Amino acid sequence: MVLVILEILLGVLLLLGAVGRYERASATLESPGTFLIILAALTFCFAFGLWIGKTWAWVGAISLAALGIIFSVFILFIRPAIGQAIYLIANTVMIYFLIQPRVQRHFGQDKA
Repeated sequence: MVLVILEILLGVLLLLGAVGRYERASATLESPGTFLIILAALTFCFAFGLWIGKTWAWVGAISLAALGIIFSVFILFIRPAIGQAIYLIANTVMIYFLIQPRVQRHFGQDKA
């Protein structure tokens, strides 16, 4: 349940970032806001997959969280913002929960 809530929070943060991008630029397919909306939609799909216990959702969520951490650190060095710091913390917490042995067993990721 915590994983689903965190994944939804990450999706909402991406949507808020997209709205901020659209306010500053025209809404085109190449705009950063469009990319953020696509990522948010993917994040919501992963939240649903985590809810029903799908392995692909675990893999996707951990991949997006890792990319989110890398992206957040990079952006925080360029242009620090509270939203980006929250996104970094949420992604870090997400990875922490996803790599717990009990969670890995639930999603069939235990190698032992």
